[in-house]
Amino acid sequence: MKFGLLGYPVAHSKSPALFAAAYRHTPHTYQLLEYSSLRDGLEAALSEGFGGLNITAPFKEEVLSFVHNADSISREAAAANLLIFNKGLINAFNTDYEGVKRSLSPFVLPGEKALITGCGGAGRAAALALRDLGLNVTIANRDYKKAQNYATKFGTAACPLDKIDHFAQEASVIVDTLPSETSLYNNISFAGKLIFEAKYKNPALKEKCSLDNGKYLSGILWLVNQAVPSFKLFTGENPDTEAMDLLTTLW
Repeated sequence: MKFGLLGYPVAHSKSPALFAAAYRHTPHTYQLLEYSSLRDGLEAALSEGFGGLNITAPFKEEVLSFVHNADSISREAAAANLLIFNKGLINAFNTDYEGVKRSLSPFVLPGEKALITGCGGAGRAAALALRDLGLNVTIANRDYKKAQNYATKFGTAACPLDKIDHFAQEASVIVDTLPSETSLYNNISFAGKLIFEAKYKNPALKEKCSLDNGKYLSGILWLVNQAVPSFKLFTGENPDTEAMDLLTTLW
C-alpha cells in the first residue's frame, strides 16, 4: 500500500526515512507529495491509489473541508494531520495531539503552567494535549482574537504573542510551534523550564535553553510520537519503534 506526506514545502521531511525504518520488511511505501494546492495534492493521491496521507503545513486546517469523517480531536482542534482513504470516503485524524501527549507526559504534572506559542494546527493540538494532561494552558498568538476564540473553546487562557513575558516566566513548560525562529524569548529565562518545539531543530532555542539551564526537547520527539499512531492507522500493523528510535539517534 502507498502512503505519503502532503504539504508545501516538504522536501526537508524526515517522514519517509522514519516510515522505512518502521516497516523494513513490508511492501508498504511512503513518499513526499509537494503541492501548493491541497486539492491538487489530494486528487493526485487518490488517482494514484494511495491508502492514506499525513498532512502538514499549510494544510492542516484546510483539509477538514475535504473529508467525510473526522475524529473528535480533529473536530475540536479544527485541524487534522492524517487521512485514511477507504471505499471512497476520506477519514481524518489528529495524531499531533497524541504526539505531544506521549512526548510530554513523562515530564509534566497536573497543575503546572504551560505556554503555547502559535495557534495553528500544531499549536492547538499541543494546547489540547497539555490541557488533557491537567496543565493550566495559555495560548499566545500574533492574531490575539484567534487565540482568544480557541482558548474560550478549549477552556484555556490566551495572550498576545508580543506580551508573553509574564506568562513565559510563570510557565514551567513552553511549547514553541511558531513557523520560524524568533527573538520573542530573548529576555525570558529558561532556567528550570521544559522547552519543546514543533520544528526538528532550532539551534538558537536549543543553545539558549542550555545556557539558561533549561531542558530542551526537539521536534524529532514530536515527529516520532505522532508517527507511531499514524503508521499504525495506515497499515493496521505495529511499527518497529526500536528501529525508529535508533534512526533518530543519527539525526
